[in-house]
Amino acid sequence: MRDNPDQYVKVSTLRGDAETFYSSDYELVEPRLDQLEWVLGIRKHWTEFIVETAIHDAIEIGYDGYTIDGAFPKEALFGIEVKDKGYLGETMPYSDLPSSLIDINKKLLPYLRDQKYRGIFSSEARVRGDEYFLIDPCCRVPSPPGELYGVLISNWADILWEGSNGELVDPVFTAKFAAGLVLVSEWARDNWQPVVYPDSISDFVRLKNYSVIDDRRYVIPQTICPIDTIGVVVGIGSTAEEAIRKTQRNAEQIEGLGIDYGVGVLEDALEQFNSLKEAVDG
Repeated sequence: MRDNPDQYVKVSTLRGDAETFYSSDYELVEPRLDQLEWVLGIRKHWTEFIVETAIHDAIEIGYDGYTIDGAFPKEALFGIEVKDKGYLGETMPYSDLPSSLIDINKKLLPYLRDQKYRGIFSSEARVRGDEYFLIDPCCRVPSPPGELYGVLISNWADILWEGSNGELVDPVFTAKFAAGLVLVSEWARDNWQPVVYPDSISDFVRLKNYSVIDDRRYVIPQTICPIDTIGVVVGIGSTAEEAIRKTQRNAEQIEGLGIDYGVGVLEDALEQFNSLKEAVDG
C-alpha cells in the first residue's frame, strides 16, 4: 500500500477484526493500519487480506440468494443497498438478472459444486460499460438483505432443510418488492438496548443479538466487537413505492433509547435502483 494508492482492503472470516476500508494514500491510512495491528496482536503475522485497486465510474450490483452445489434457483432477488442504511429489491426470474451476474455465477459454479457449497450466497460486482468485476463473493447471510428473506420467502424452512441434503428448492415469494431500513443506536454499543413495538409488526422487525426477558425485548451489547446496528425493519409490497411506504410505517412504530434510522434512505434507493436498471438494461 506504500507503493499503490487508491486501494480497498478486505479481511475475511472474522468480520469483527475489520470492515472493508479504503486507502487513498498510505500516509492517510497509516494510523488505521497501526490500530489494526494492535487489534490483531500476534495474529498480525498470519492474517490474510485482499487488497484491490478501486474501480471508478462503475455501478455496483449483486446477486442475493443461495446456491446448492453450484446450482441456483429459478427465482431471484435483485436490488440495491444504501451502505449500512437500507435496501430495496425486486423479485424476478433468475434468467432476467443482468447478464453480468449470471455469467459470474456460471464461472463460479464448478468451484461451488466441487466444494459442495450449500448455503446463502451473495455476489458483489462492479459494472463499467461492457466490463464487470467480481469484488466480493459473500458466502454468508448479507445484512441487508438477509433480514428480508424470512418475510419475503414463505418456504424458507424447506429451502434450508432440503438444501442441506443437496436438494435445490425454488423460493416462493410473498411479494414483488421488499425494502429494509437499518436500525441503529449508539447506546446499544455498550448497553442493553430496550426495543418496543406492537406485536402486529413483529414479523417485520428483525433484531440482532435478540433476547426477551420478562416479556420485554432487548438487543444485547457485544463487548468484544461493539456495534451500533441493532436490526432491520422490513416492508413488502406489489410495487416499490408500497414496500417503501410499509417499511417506513413499521419503522415509525419502533421505540427505544437513541434508536434511529435513515430518513429518505429508501427514496434515494429507489432513485438509484431505477437508474441502475436503466444502465444495466441499456
